[in-house]
Amino acid sequence: MLLGAAALVRTAFGVALVAAAAPSPSPGPFDAALAGARARLEARHGRPEAIAPLAELLALEDALPPRALEPALRRAAAAGAHPLVAAQATFHLARLLDEAGDARGARAARASLGSFTRYAVVGPFGEGRADYARVLPPEAEAAAPATA
Repeated sequence: MLLGAAALVRTAFGVALVAAAAPSPSPGPFDAALAGARARLEARHGRPEAIAPLAELLALEDALPPRALEPALRRAAAAGAHPLVAAQATFHLARLLDEAGDARGARAARASLGSFTRYAVVGPFGEGRADYARVLPPEAEAAAPATA
């Protein structure tokens, strides 16, 4: 029992030593571009010109680790941002959250945009142009369709 505990302590110490000695990850090839675009976005915060650095950031998305853009998108959508820039950032933030599996966060982001979340498709009715003038039963109903 004592021998097993000593081996466990040595193993834990060895793992901790290796973890402490491991070099920190080197910056990726796109980290400088990300930092530059974030700085330009911050410098233009609150103005419509902020859309250009936002587009730069979004162009880098495939080259960056998952969710690396989330802080920048949240900042671009924050209070004080130009409304059109904030809407674009919020739209992409919702997509990013959906991809990460955060459905609740994505729904909350989309709610601020006023996007349609529920809809119904009705039709087509009849056969060709001859039926355009004919009123069919669903078109004659006065009440709105039932919701589920």
